[in-house]
Amino acid sequence: MINASRVGTEAFGADVLLQIERIHVGIHGGDVVYLGLGVGELRFGIGEFGLGLGALISKLGRAVFPLRQTVGIFSLAAFELSAALIDLRLALGKLRRSGIKRGLTARETLVGALGSLAELAGQGLPVVAVDADLTGSTTTKKFAEAGYADRLFNCGIAEQNMIDVAAGLATTGNIAFTGSFAVFGTGRAYDQIRNTVCYSNLNVKVAPTHAGVSVGPDGGSHQMLEDISLMAGLPNMRVLVPADYAAAVAAIRLAAETPGPVYVRMGRASVPAVYADGVELELGRAYTLREGSDVTIVACGVEVEQALAAADELAAEGVSAEVIDAFSVKPLDRATIVASARKTGRVVVAEEHGIHGGLGTAVSRALAEECPVPMRFVGMDDRFGKSGEFEELMAYFGLDSKAIVKAVKSLTLK
Repeated sequence: MINASRVGTEAFGADVLLQIERIHVGIHGGDVVYLGLGVGELRFGIGEFGLGLGALISKLGRAVFPLRQTVGIFSLAAFELSAALIDLRLALGKLRRSGIKRGLTARETLVGALGSLAELAGQGLPVVAVDADLTGSTTTKKFAEAGYADRLFNCGIAEQNMIDVAAGLATTGNIAFTGSFAVFGTGRAYDQIRNTVCYSNLNVKVAPTHAGVSVGPDGGSHQMLEDISLMAGLPNMRVLVPADYAAAVAAIRLAAETPGPVYVRMGRASVPAVYADGVELELGRAYTLREGSDVTIVACGVEVEQALAAADELAAEGVSAEVIDAFSVKPLDRATIVASARKTGRVVVAEEHGIHGGLGTAVSRALAEECPVPMRFVGMDDRFGKSGEFEELMAYFGLDSKAIVKAVKSLTLK
C-alpha cells in the first residue's frame, strides 16, 4: 500500500507528474502516489530538470508504460496515453544515463540560498522555515538536515495555510521564511500575504523559488511573471531580486535582519556568478557594476548578467554602457539611477518579469519625476510564458542580451 499523503506537486522536485485528460498520476521513486482529476498536460522532471510534452516525445519516441501500483482503493494497470505513449520508466533511465545534471550546483543557481538559513540559526537568529510540500525543490530541507528539523514546518500542498502558519510563528518572536514556488507562494497565497502579513506588518519573509521563465519546461502555468508587481504593490513589503547565488544568500540574510515583510525573488536557472561569495548587500541600494557614458542599463535578477553581456557587445561597437543592478526594487535607489541617467541621457530597463508593475515601472516613475530621459523596456510584454529551455525562452521572448543590445541601439542611433 502506498502512502497517499505524498501527493502531487512534490513530484516537481522528485520525479514525475503526469496529467492526461481528466486523470492525474503522480510518481515518486517508482510509486504512484496520487490519483485525481486534472487537465490534459504532461510534465516530466528529475530534480530541477524538466521536459515539456513536445520535447519529451521528440527525445524518447513512442512507448507504453504499464502502471501496476495502488493508491488507496484505486488501481491502475496497463494505462495508455492516447496522444503519445511514453514509457516513463524508460525515460528516467535514459535521462539518468545521458548525464543530465540532477539539479544545479549552489554556485550556479539561486535556489540553494534558502539552505543558508542554517548559518543564520547558528548565529542565534530565531529563523524558522515554512514550506508547502516542496522542501526538496526549494532546499528548505537543508535547514532541517543541518540540525534544525524542529524549525522546519511542512504544511503540505496548502500555500495559503503556509503563509498563515508563518504569520503565527512571527507573532511569537520568530523570523519566518516561506518557501514554495513563486507562482504558488505569491499568487495562490496573495490574500494571506496582503491581509495577514502586510496589513499587520509581521516579520514574515516570502522567499519562493522557481520565479520567471527560469522554470522552463514547466510552462506558462508555472512561470510567474507578475510577482514583483504583486509584492511591490503591497504596503510594508520590501522587494529584493538577487542576480546570482551569492546575492541570493545576501538577500536572505538582509531579509532576516530587516523587520517586517520582505519578498525575495529567486529563479531556478543556472546563472554565472556576478558577485563574490560573502558579498553584503543593502536595502534600498543599487549597485553600479560597470561604468559608461552613452546609455544606462538598469537590470535585476537574471537580467543583470545579460546586461553585462550586452555591455560587452556594445563596447565592441563603440557604445559605452553603464550597468546598474537594481537589487532592491522596493525601496528603489533613486539617487544612483537618476545620477546615471543625468550622465548618459538614455536608459534601458531589463527584467525577467512583465513590463507592467515591475522594475521598469519603478524606474520610469523615478525618472519621470526627477530626470526625464528617453527609455526602453526589456521584459515580458503582456503575455504568458510557454514550455522550453531557459536559454531558448530568454531569446524567444526577447529577454536576452541581444534584446538589450537592440533596445540600446534604438535609443543611441536616433
